[in-house]
Amino acid sequence: MVISAQPWNDVRPALLEAVAVSVRFGSVEALATIDLEIRPGQLVALAGENGAGKSTLVRCISGDMVPDGGEILVGGRPVTSRPGAMARRGVAVVWQDLALCDNLDVASNLFLGNEGRSLLLSETRFHAKAAALLEELRIPLRQTSQPVASLSGGQRQLLAVARAMRDRPELLILDEPTAALGVAESAQVEELIASLHRRGTTILLVSHDIEQMFRLADRIVVLRHGRVVADTDPASTHPDDVIALIAGQEVDASARTQLSRLQGLVDRLRSADPASSLTLILSALGTALGTEQLALHIVDGDHLRAEGTLGLPPTLRRALDLLPVGPEGGPIGRAAAMGETVFEPELRTSGAWDPWRPLVAAARLAASFSVPVMGTDGVLGVVTVFRQHPGGPLRDELDLVTLYAGHAAAALEREQLLGQVTARNRVLETIREVLETLAGPASTGQGLLLALQSLREGLWADEVGLLCRAGADGPIDSRAVVNDLGPQPAPSAALAALAEPALAASDGGTPVLTAAGGRGRCWSASAAPPGRRCWRPGGAATTSRTTPRPCWRTPPTRCAWPSSGRKPSAPTGRRRLCDAHSNYSESSCPD
Repeated sequence: MVISAQPWNDVRPALLEAVAVSVRFGSVEALATIDLEIRPGQLVALAGENGAGKSTLVRCISGDMVPDGGEILVGGRPVTSRPGAMARRGVAVVWQDLALCDNLDVASNLFLGNEGRSLLLSETRFHAKAAALLEELRIPLRQTSQPVASLSGGQRQLLAVARAMRDRPELLILDEPTAALGVAESAQVEELIASLHRRGTTILLVSHDIEQMFRLADRIVVLRHGRVVADTDPASTHPDDVIALIAGQEVDASARTQLSRLQGLVDRLRSADPASSLTLILSALGTALGTEQLALHIVDGDHLRAEGTLGLPPTLRRALDLLPVGPEGGPIGRAAAMGETVFEPELRTSGAWDPWRPLVAAARLAASFSVPVMGTDGVLGVVTVFRQHPGGPLRDELDLVTLYAGHAAAALEREQLLGQVTARNRVLETIREVLETLAGPASTGQGLLLALQSLREGLWADEVGLLCRAGADGPIDSRAVVNDLGPQPAPSAALAALAEPALAASDGGTPVLTAAGGRGRCWSASAAPPGRRCWRPGGAATTSRTTPRPCWRTPPTRCAWPSSGRKPSAPTGRRRLCDAHSNYSESSCPD
């Protein structure tokens, strides 16, 4: 089976062609009629197990080995098998063993075999030219007189690549450039490879690092048992599929794995408590993506509240706990404001994470993308995926995050619906308690206090009062006022201010029932009997209804929870509350 994916539609002639190349070692067929094309400016990754034929193919391309069959063409012309023929045609190779001389310094290794008379006669010019070459390639080796034996593995690899780029080759072949390097050194080498690619250098990269291929390559060619089994586009291929091709397994195995994970997640969500659903979804997404750094933020008014994080250091987690919606909230805030995915493929050069740059650098995060969680009425939250290597997400990775974000949206809306049902049940229970209190044996005054106390608890309010005024300009008086300390002789200044518009509109003749601090909202309604003229939000005097209709207001600032300590089941925005009382506009609520 051969998978061919060539979305680039490049009509330029191939820079390098391997046509029906075959190599045998006795009875072992190392290469079996290999066909390969590399076009100018492409970065092609060569993947395969040990023994798949990668090194043999590279030796044939570089002129180090003469194939038993087929031919190698550069620029459409066959290349002879004479020593140095490929180098003269603009092909340079950096072998895995680097071929550096430890007893020489950096400059001597750079120009080894190509010193020239002018450089040999002037040590100053010799080192100046070496420093200029390293500076041009942006390689951080400043001491050209430093012995190569004292360099780290990453520095030695950078030096070998610089030597290969000395004569501006048309094709650069890299044989396992990061195989023996650590994470930081590999990142340095990858940055150099990406820089050369951006400058237009054609590169053939031999590697065992699947993630590295997907970060760097335009194409991935998979070899197995000396044959090309796939030529794929990384943008439309999953890493698991490449691994399956290398191992000779079915390509759709990864798709079945993802499907099984999703089915398992759906089964768990069906029986899970709503409060734990988001944690399950975040954990399942991390497993599906194979990443350890994730964050899920929920829209809470004008802010984003971190509902869950995965793999982030405590300091960064605390810094991202509460973010404003909009550009001030970084990529996460922008994703929530725009309702679109925000990509940050290179955090080291992007200014989007500047407010948190030291924390991001300490966590070794190099890229991120933030996907909005879209609900029925708009953005409910944002899922952010962090990466330790630069680069954007693959297409199917983005689709996968969007799919899990849909599960998160369903869980959030389910939680909100349960919260609304709970709130309505609480209102009904409050009404029942008020009616039972008023119908009980208590005196009118005592019954009124008990009813207001039940109402305060039902509304999660800090203070509730039945207020009136003797005359249009008289002082505000209270029939009854209760707060978390019990009955009070007089209303607080805040409660009196909230009741003032309603009292003014009713000419002081109608008592006004007012609540303050209920989950950060206010409530005020006249207590006139049917047929009496009473205050309506907006300032107009209208005939009252049998059941006064309240108006709610969410202030722009964050409010503390009521002193009772009960936290509401889910935050509710200004628009949804005013929609519930459609006869009133939010601007009509008293300030």
